[in-house]
Amino acid sequence: MTPWLTLPDATLYHGDVLAVLRGLPSESVHCVCTSPPYWQLRDYKLPPTIWDGNEDCAHEWGDARRIAVGNTPSVKSTLNCGTGPRVGTKWESGRRESTTHGQWCAHCQAWRGALGLEPTPQAFVAHLVTIFCEARRVLRKDGVIFVNMGDSYAGSGKGPTGHNGIGDQAERQGFTGPNARMDTYQRKRTENTGGKRATAGLKQKDLLMIPARLAIALQDDGWYLRSAITWCKKSVMPESVTDRPTSATEQIFLLSKAPHYFYDQLGYTEPVADSTLSDSRFGKTIARNVDQAAKRYGDNTSASRRQAASHVGTLTATTRNLRNYWVLGPEANKEAHFACYPTEIPRRCILLGTSAHGVCGAPGCGAPWARETITNDVHSGNRSTNGPRSVANRAITAGFDVRLEKESETTGWRPSCQHTDSPIVPATVLDPFVGSGTTCATARELGRRSIGIDLNEDYVRMAARRLEKQTPNFAFAAAAS
Repeated sequence: MTPWLTLPDATLYHGDVLAVLRGLPSESVHCVCTSPPYWQLRDYKLPPTIWDGNEDCAHEWGDARRIAVGNTPSVKSTLNCGTGPRVGTKWESGRRESTTHGQWCAHCQAWRGALGLEPTPQAFVAHLVTIFCEARRVLRKDGVIFVNMGDSYAGSGKGPTGHNGIGDQAERQGFTGPNARMDTYQRKRTENTGGKRATAGLKQKDLLMIPARLAIALQDDGWYLRSAITWCKKSVMPESVTDRPTSATEQIFLLSKAPHYFYDQLGYTEPVADSTLSDSRFGKTIARNVDQAAKRYGDNTSASRRQAASHVGTLTATTRNLRNYWVLGPEANKEAHFACYPTEIPRRCILLGTSAHGVCGAPGCGAPWARETITNDVHSGNRSTNGPRSVANRAITAGFDVRLEKESETTGWRPSCQHTDSPIVPATVLDPFVGSGTTCATARELGRRSIGIDLNEDYVRMAARRLEKQTPNFAFAAAAS
């Protein structure tokens, strides 16, 4: 597929995500960072695409709706990239008025509609698994993927959804009220689910657990789920609910193709809390600990003190490994896009999932450069497993060295392949749902190359304007910091 926009460090595609992904080279991307459409949250007015069904079928689209009556998804098995046998094929047909909810083929189980407007959570999750299966082919073996996904509740099907302009949820689902003409089975189903979520097992007011469903489905499809990060929002839209807390979190999943992959732990760290630094364990002076430790090495000479200091540590840790909860506030966006995540999310993901120094530019290689580090022993505070609880006396415990905290310092970079003389080029970041271009713009700011895909041409234009206003950063191979 021909790119919509090509820049030296960014490429944008306008088209169906599966079609574009199938045209990208295998193992050409180092990191995927994306936020797909959430299920039935917004109608982006996208042209419909065909999902599932029989590719050889001469589809005949109509208003007849096939309703899954079992608890299993009505799509191909997600195992082995959707090549397995079909499951959940027990169906019951009903009639309804045509809506933007999509159409069904009269001959096979194909559904024609926009991603995110599927009739069931299972179908939505299965379609995402199909997309990420193709993204897995494009991703390098040592690559990682970060997926942001939000949740919602099974609603009453009454009233509008709010500012996003979808309109009445019941009408979107084909339910126009208690007097709507529908068969007995469909009416009963509407009553049980409140109209909005006509899905087996879900009741009105149920939390849908879409992120959990997606994470488990991706695991079943072969991905390694390495972390579930909770995005804690500092500011959220108020909710008119009185029987539960206001929703203020979303999930960001870190997944990999293999058990071992590139992850730059030092690419992004967070500061140690002030309360930790002021804690009594750390409040003891280094000098006092060195004085005590020097007794193990003889007199109190400078040489003994230097040797003691190498064990006690002369530094106090000021950073720590990033935790799996990210407290982030909203970010202003002048463009008309409802679903922008803050720049800090892709920034952290890109810094952790790609090499800041660049990757090997040898044809067909692309191996990331890795940090060379030295590790310093840092004053660790009390640890009862290492002898006396007294901080001052820990260094004189007989028989073994005192276990100390470790702090790494970058001294340089090294290639992770054998092409030591090859040029260094930027790592490539992919966003299959580029939206307003936050991921691509952040990648450019960090000196990475990016690829963005979106079916909505207005969003592609939006992302293009954002990139064209930016100054490219070609200092990706800067000295180690």
